Amino acid sequence: MAADSLPRTVLGLGDPADPAVAARRRAADAARGLFDALVSSGASPEILDEAARELDRLASVLEPDGRTSRYDGTGGLDFEGGGNTVVFETHPVVGPGNPMAAPVRIEHTDEGVVGTATYDQRFEGIPGCVHGGLLAAAFDVVLGGSAARAGHPIVTGTLTVRYRRPTPIHTELRFDGRLERVEGRQVFSSARVRAGGEVTAEAEAVFVTVDRERFRGD
Repeated sequence: MAADSLPRTVLGLGDPADPAVAARRRAADAARGLFDALVSSGASPEILDEAARELDRLASVLEPDGRTSRYDGTGGLDFEGGGNTVVFETHPVVGPGNPMAAPVRIEHTDEGVVGTATYDQRFEGIPGCVHGGLLAAAFDVVLGGSAARAGHPIVTGTLTVRYRRPTPIHTELRFDGRLERVEGRQVFSSARVRAGGEVTAEAEAVFVTVDRERFRGD
């Protein structure tokens, strides 16, 4: 099956005009600022203990509305209508409502999938550089988005990353992914990431199609 003839899928995020979406994103942005301050802080033990007590208090406020899965109450992933906004809002890599995410911003184009992200010191591995495992996670999303253009539910089978040179933090990165081919239940895709136009890593993956029921939520 030729890649050019395959249908496109869209990674949808919530409407920022929705009060619930906007509030979650404000809270997530505030948490990112907190994580940044905590990772970078040289504060005294007394100040850190004070911060810990306040964070415990805030956690107790949020816990009563907690869920055991991001999919709870969502119905799972929708591979037909693209109604995946609730799930992707809290995605660990691309979710603007998830304070652990950078997040990577994904766009589907005629050529494939483009992802952009800027990692700060929270994601630093060796001095001044993004931890390689975080790049692998971003590649998994970009490659998966590319493979999803085949129109099937998929899970990652294998993911191979070649790190060509260190990838800097505090620099906008561009990920480019494309669907390569489909062979039976296997879907092949490839991607690369650039910093300032220079390729710092490349990746390829094989995804395996699975039954749609595997992605159903409660």
